[in-house]
Amino acid sequence: MRLTDFRRYLHCSLSLSTLLTAAAILVQPAGAAGVGAGSTDRIRITPSPHTLLVITSTSRGVYTTGDRLEVGLTVDNGGIDAVVDLYFGMLLPDGSTVVSFTDFGFQVSIGTLADLRSLRPIARNLDLITPFHFSQPEFYSQTWSGSEAPGSYAIFFLAARIGALDDNQLDPEEVVAADVAFFSFTP
Repeated sequence: MRLTDFRRYLHCSLSLSTLLTAAAILVQPAGAAGVGAGSTDRIRITPSPHTLLVITSTSRGVYTTGDRLEVGLTVDNGGIDAVVDLYFGMLLPDGSTVVSFTDFGFQVSIGTLADLRSLRPIARNLDLITPFHFSQPEFYSQTWSGSEAPGSYAIFFLAARIGALDDNQLDPEEVVAADVAFFSFTP
């Protein structure tokens, strides 16, 4: 699936499972058809324009051993009547495993796309009624040791209605905003 096809597909469904499954298709081994390793393409979902916007970014599109991955995060909340759980995670090159960051100290929990209940939020029950703007160019960072799996990765940030993943699915109306950025690692 090419990114343009995927973007058309996104307009039909906003489920996290669909989003990350499609991201798994995009996160293909280098040389595979479609968008391959090193892609800097991104997918952003903001169902309610100008209410809550999240933007993730990476310092580059391709990394090797010893490089430092820096993930930027911007959240622009205009003040909406919603309470959300925030998810920040990384889809690994196998296209199934998801590393969830569970707190702002970046402790991790391992989950899978097959069981969305296994994904853990970085923050729960965040009330968005009060407007705020948050921007940090280096929200998360890590240095590649060379022992990580080679291939393409997707890093995502999701704001979803509280408890949205408890039933192992995410319905479009439960998504408040989401953003996905892609990068690759070659040891």
